Amino acid sequence: GIVQVVAEPSDAAGNRDVRSDDVRLDTVAPNGVLVVANNAGFVTTSTLAVNATLDGATRFALGVEPFSCPTTLPAAPTFPVNQGPFGDGAVTLVGCFGDDAGNVSQNRLTLTVDTQAPIARVALDNGASFSNDLVVDVVVSDAADVVNALFAEGAVNCTTATRNSELNCGAQ
Repeated sequence: GIVQVVAEPSDAAGNRDVRSDDVRLDTVAPNGVLVVANNAGFVTTSTLAVNATLDGATRFALGVEPFSCPTTLPAAPTFPVNQGPFGDGAVTLVGCFGDDAGNVSQNRLTLTVDTQAPIARVALDNGASFSNDLVVDVVVSDAADVVNALFAEGAVNCTTATRNSELNCGAQ
C-alpha cells in the first residue's frame, strides 16, 4: 500500500519545515516459474533454452544448483536465455525473481539432459542367424536407459518390448 512519510526538521531558533512524501510499501516477493522444453522432464540438447514467467518480477538471475540468489538482481532479460552446455544427467536450474522493492523469490526446475541414443543388444531367437519358425523371439537388453523398442517384420509391427523383456514377432 501507500504510506505517507512526514518529516518536521527544526533548528535551534525554532524554525520548522514540514515535508511529506508518499512511499509505496511492497513486502511481497514476486512469483516466477522456469520453463524448459515445456517442462517435459527430459531434454535431448546440451544447451537449454530457458524461459520464465515473471509474475510481478522486474529483475531476474539464473544459475545451476548449488546457486544462491545475488543480493542485487539484474534487470530481467529477454527470454529465452541459453544455459549450458551440460553433460548427460540431472540438472537443477535456480531462478531468482525480484521486484524493484528488493523482494526476491526462488524457483527450481530439475530435468534430465540425455543427448545420447541408447545402445542395445537385440537377440533374435537366442542369437540365431536363421530360423524356420514363423514366430521369432526378440530380446532387448544391455542398455540401462532403453525404455522400449518397436520391432517390425516387413510391414507387420510387433508389440513394444521393454528392457530385458521378450516379445514374439511373426505370423499373427
